[in-house]
Amino acid sequence: MKANTRSGLLIFLLLSVLELRGSDRFYFQWGWNKETYSKSTIHFTNGDEYDLYWEKAKAHDKPDFNYILSPQITIPQFSFRLGVRIKDKWFVELNHDHAKYVVERNQIVRMYGTRNGQMVDENVELRWSEFNFEHTNGANFWMLMAAREFDSLFASPNFGAFAKAGGGLLYPRTDVTLFGKRFNNNFHIAGYLVGVEGSFRYYPFRHFYLDLSGKTGYAKLYQRLNGGRRKGATLLRFPGRDL
Repeated sequence: MKANTRSGLLIFLLLSVLELRGSDRFYFQWGWNKETYSKSTIHFTNGDEYDLYWEKAKAHDKPDFNYILSPQITIPQFSFRLGVRIKDKWFVELNHDHAKYVVERNQIVRMYGTRNGQMVDENVELRWSEFNFEHTNGANFWMLMAAREFDSLFASPNFGAFAKAGGGLLYPRTDVTLFGKRFNNNFHIAGYLVGVEGSFRYYPFRHFYLDLSGKTGYAKLYQRLNGGRRKGATLLRFPGRDL
């Protein structure tokens, strides 16, 4: 299977941040994120069986914030950052976002293309039992960022900022249902992304801070592996920005 998705706006918030060392050489932060997406056009292909588009499909996230205080800390849409100082105010940062993408159920979309050699052009209702597309196990963005620290904002040591740029890989698992056939894919490296990020920090204490981050970037998912006997590929693109 191959699919091509274009989506848009992401809204992103990080909280509960801890700096690891008094030497200020390392920092670690953990938090949660919230996204919104623009309408997407999704392209599915599978050899001669079908070559179909869902046009302007609406999608939403699945934050699962009710699990934040539970032992299952990886169920909500979470993010973490791990930075290591390499020179003065420069850091190298491992940057991970566990975000979710779910095409809205029961919406009406135009589906066009070919199926079994026949032309298709009709409006269909995306009922879950027949049509579904989601990343509820996460799109899973892994990035390596160069980060520059700007401290003492507003002439105060309690406020700082970071500017970051970099790229990385996507490690998703896609759950797809098409014409009643469900394919719950395996986790695997599926593409790449590049982006820039900015964050503002408030330090109520020396080794603890709160962080509000925004990111903009471009992700290309060029392959998906379907579970079971059938194998295929997927191409997704996520241009957009985080706030």
